[in-house]
Amino acid sequence: MSGAKDRAAERRALQDQAPRELPTVLTAAEVAKFLRVSRKTVYDAVATGDLPGFRIGNRLRFHRDEVLRLFRQERVVPNRTGRRR
Repeated sequence: MSGAKDRAAERRALQDQAPRELPTVLTAAEVAKFLRVSRKTVYDAVATGDLPGFRIGNRLRFHRDEVLRLFRQERVVPNRTGRRR
């Protein structure tokens, strides 16, 4: 399989498995691990409005269903220079 097909198959497998394994409320570290990005990327996505989060005290948390919804959209997000990643 090509790299794109491998990634698509992996994404489908994660989608099927994720709702059962993820808690209802996620930390930034859990979101980063699930999305395979750094915590800084998660915080940047919150700052730009790409990832909705909420605070409990001074801690940032995320609703599992919102993270999964964004994950399933499979949209391309431009980086800061305007080029596609």
